[in-house]
Amino acid sequence: MAESETAWEDALLAMRIVAIARHRIGGIHLRARAGPVRDMWLKRFQDLLNDVPHVRFSPDIDEGRLLGDLDLSRTLTEGKPVMAEGLLARADGGIILLAMAERAEPTLCGILAGAMDTRTVQAERMAQTAPAPARFALIALDEGVDETENLPAALSDRLALRVDLSAVSYRIAQGELEIPDAPPIAADSVTIPDAILNALATAAQQAGWESIRPVIWLSMVSRIVAALEGATEVEPLHASRAIRLVFGPVTVSEYEDEPADDTPPPPPPPDEQQEDRDESEPSEIDFEALKDMLIAAEAARTMTLPIILPAGAAGANARGSGKAGAQKDQARRGRPIGFSTRPPHPGAKPHILATLRAAAPWQKIRQRERGETPSGRLDIRPSDFRYRRLKDRTESTVIFAVDASGSTALARLGEAKGAVEMLLSECYVRRDSVAVIAFRGLEADVLLEPTRSLVKAKRSLGRLPGGGPTPLASAMAKALEMTARVMREGQTPLLVIMTDGNANIALDGSMNREQAREDVTALARQLAVLPMQIIMIDISARPRESARTFAASLRADYVALPRTDAKSVSKLVSTYLQDR
Repeated sequence: MAESETAWEDALLAMRIVAIARHRIGGIHLRARAGPVRDMWLKRFQDLLNDVPHVRFSPDIDEGRLLGDLDLSRTLTEGKPVMAEGLLARADGGIILLAMAERAEPTLCGILAGAMDTRTVQAERMAQTAPAPARFALIALDEGVDETENLPAALSDRLALRVDLSAVSYRIAQGELEIPDAPPIAADSVTIPDAILNALATAAQQAGWESIRPVIWLSMVSRIVAALEGATEVEPLHASRAIRLVFGPVTVSEYEDEPADDTPPPPPPPDEQQEDRDESEPSEIDFEALKDMLIAAEAARTMTLPIILPAGAAGANARGSGKAGAQKDQARRGRPIGFSTRPPHPGAKPHILATLRAAAPWQKIRQRERGETPSGRLDIRPSDFRYRRLKDRTESTVIFAVDASGSTALARLGEAKGAVEMLLSECYVRRDSVAVIAFRGLEADVLLEPTRSLVKAKRSLGRLPGGGPTPLASAMAKALEMTARVMREGQTPLLVIMTDGNANIALDGSMNREQAREDVTALARQLAVLPMQIIMIDISARPRESARTFAASLRADYVALPRTDAKSVSKLVSTYLQDR
């Protein structure tokens, strides 16, 4: 219960800080699922700032509504371009609530980040208009279910405060709590000792922050917290609360001096208490402990460590937010992402409203060119045509080809089975399918056809024993066939081959190493030209040059995992899927 109360107090403190600093603080990264606790917090926040505009939108908002677009009716009436005010300009001096912020695309993040940096907004498509002021605080409502769905870094870096309502109970949120309208003193008049500021900066650097913003946020939030308590100088306790708000809701022990013995010293006379406290305060600040608190807070905030992939691997720069499939070019359905002057696919029809907006500013000029008097007839030309662009992501299918030959076959099969189960447990987020091909003896067997069913996978993956020779060519032939079928069904394949690259069974089943190598080379050429990603995991105890050569012939990313386990394989594949 103490954790719930602390989280709720921090959430209320965060809204008071935003009410004081407004756009200077950036905003709040609020992690909470939709529910009564979040609604109660938002209601209190709106009541606290009821005199400023509140604008709310979701990540699928149209760029024209966000930045401002041509007002078609007024443009046609007045005969000159007239811009309608966008939501960012409308939120000047107020608050923006971004729902489902963890799903924000890079384009939207760039627009918001640019507006927060410059505090202005301008419709790029109508550059003749002057920039409009856009000073707002952003409340990013993060509804991510786990660590795979995170707020994009472009937004997270610009929000000073982090609040998590996941641990707050409804009973705690219902409690009455008085929130003063203003601090007793101005936050700008609060000073922060150089020693505390240096400790904050050093600890933020040691924690791995690449931006200078966290140091600025820590300093600003510390001063506001001190002002709310009526202090004129930042103390270690103020800094510790700022740590919890800036680095996120983590358990941080505040520094307290321990007495020299178990017997507390007698209190000083009343007239000497204030003097003694003033003289003892500088000696009570343990800056090393303050640095440790910051580093511990950052360590707790970092939930997972990235997998280190070889240079050039496609998944090395993967984002944290989960995504499904690959983006389709010339998509016929999906989420709108803007307009283009060329048809995105054969048979595409112009978007009527966008076409009229493009043609409206030119009507008077075209009438003068024709020598006609103004009339109600519109002059629409081919250069005015605008076509809606759509973005759609196909579903992904991960095809595991697992080497079940040799003495370590059972361990490798166990790793593959565990990885499949972990991936299938995440299918509700990314909508992925998984298939397994195991190869041993004279030919490869399809253990699991593409499926999302965890029950079916567990039932199908226990049928094949390990050991025997290596029919790598047969596995590649079955993988090629399955890949072609998956692509015909409109899905995006990802082929994961777990082997050491040594083949000794030819495609016809004969034990001919030379023929086996030729078959593998021929099939590798066919797989290499397909538009898909291939990962070759070298499972040998020591990475071999033959495995690297095999990966190069496939144009695959080579990853050496001599001590593979289900978790590392699943995390590796998930990283590639998130990068698509």
